[in-house]
Amino acid sequence: MSRRPSLQRSVRVENLSPHTTVQDIKDLFTTRIGRVVDAQEHVIASTLQRWIEITLEEEEAASKALTLSGHPFRGMPIHVGLLFDPDLLVDASQKSPADALVDETRRNLYVLGLPHDFTLDEFKGLFQPYGTIEHAVILAVLDNFSRRRGFVVFASHAQARTAMRATHKTTIKGHQLNVSWAVVQRSSGFLD
Repeated sequence: MSRRPSLQRSVRVENLSPHTTVQDIKDLFTTRIGRVVDAQEHVIASTLQRWIEITLEEEEAASKALTLSGHPFRGMPIHVGLLFDPDLLVDASQKSPADALVDETRRNLYVLGLPHDFTLDEFKGLFQPYGTIEHAVILAVLDNFSRRRGFVVFASHAQARTAMRATHKTTIKGHQLNVSWAVVQRSSGFLD
């Protein structure tokens, strides 16, 4: 059995007080959970939202780390979640070569849960730190659950993948975003 990617040993720590440092969070997780092998701060510049990615030595430690969600730290209840990786959704060994090729060319993201007052400029600003945006649109029509959605197309698959990892399950203006690969329902064109 092959070892799963190290990303399954990683968690995302959010809802941090402005005075909380990466070292503070690293120390908390080392004391309460186990050895931390890496800690990185991420900031979404357009919203000033920040989170810290913690990678633990053991895979089981990531599951244990989830128990710290809600733990008060420097006056704020921190939120701990597994770090999202789109590549972990499907076992690569079960993909056909054609499917793998398509996955490496995807550049179009579907974004669900946008705030109702979110402008196109704010939407683009959310994703610009991750690469060159070729096209972005916010749909005028809400889905059946009154959620606002949009699409963003990046210049490359790597940029889109990075943006998805960084923005999926983030909270913007009180709305949690769900970012995934867009499913294009036509044979070819700009958004494919």
